Amino acid sequence: MSPRKETSKTLPPKLVDPKDWNIWKRKMQLHLQSLGVWDIVTAERQAPADDAPADELKTYSKDKSKAHNDLLRCLGEQYEQLAATFNTAREIWLCLEDLCQQPRATELLNTQQQIESLKPSQPVSTSLLN
Repeated sequence: MSPRKETSKTLPPKLVDPKDWNIWKRKMQLHLQSLGVWDIVTAERQAPADDAPADELKTYSKDKSKAHNDLLRCLGEQYEQLAATFNTAREIWLCLEDLCQQPRATELLNTQQQIESLKPSQPVSTSLLN
């Protein structure tokens, strides 16, 4: 029986706006899990020892490259240029988290500002409602 060839996977859309981070992050995670390389991004799988069997070293190297390449291919231009300065998918992921993931307090403040902007500038007369 011949080894199974990997079929080409559909990539998630590119990350172009930090507002899309949460959705993009989940799609990218699922994509990398389907390729069996998410554990490299999370650092759950470490590089094998230098004296590990050659096939184990080769598999890890191939998977590491796969995670890195697919991550780069799913970034918009502004993130792609930044990500090119990193050597691993893990480094890219951590940088994206820092750049795109808004702290909860900032998110709440933005929501409050949006609500405030919807309020009428003049007080609404309640006499019209009676």
